Amino acid sequence: MLVSSLAFAHGGRTDSSGGHKVSGGGYHYHSTSVSSYRPTVAFHKPQNVAPRYAPKTTVRRKPRTSARLSYYVKARAKREDMRVSRSIQTTTDSSLSHEFLFHHVKFNPYKAVSFTDEKTTWRLYTPKRTHIQIAKERIVRIEPVDPKNFRTWIDSTGTYSTVARYETFDEPDLELTKLHGDRIRLDVRRLSLPDKLHVKALVDQQ
Repeated sequence: MLVSSLAFAHGGRTDSSGGHKVSGGGYHYHSTSVSSYRPTVAFHKPQNVAPRYAPKTTVRRKPRTSARLSYYVKARAKREDMRVSRSIQTTTDSSLSHEFLFHHVKFNPYKAVSFTDEKTTWRLYTPKRTHIQIAKERIVRIEPVDPKNFRTWIDSTGTYSTVARYETFDEPDLELTKLHGDRIRLDVRRLSLPDKLHVKALVDQQ
């Protein structure tokens, strides 16, 4: 068997480690010892290269607690339900008392001297001589200071209600006057328990 081999020589000398530098910038070894082996790596210094910046990391906000969520829900409902307009007068009269209490589904009752029907909202005139608009579905009941004044009458099922003023009572018929002047008759037996007690108190006063 004949084995032919080709060997290429170079003109450089080897150093004490058995290698030499090459023109490409690397290092070349002739030694077969493992301990004296170094990998041939050429290090090139980059030029005119824009620096790389780490991408911005977004910190996720912690979830709101139940108490915090309740606060935001109430604040949003208040902004939606109540639109405070400019004062009717610049001066306020604190001695002016209220005539009605508007019981809200979430907040404390609103005090009003008078009110008007705005189809889907109630316009309340407060003792501080400002007016407020509140959605009707947010008001549970209107309660007057004068028991014979306009108030909310609710049936026994809680489905139907009307705002009217007490006129007369001829058992079992109750005659009421609505806001726009129309008179209606209701069967007192179909009213809710608080309304029945209210009628009884009015009859006892007579």
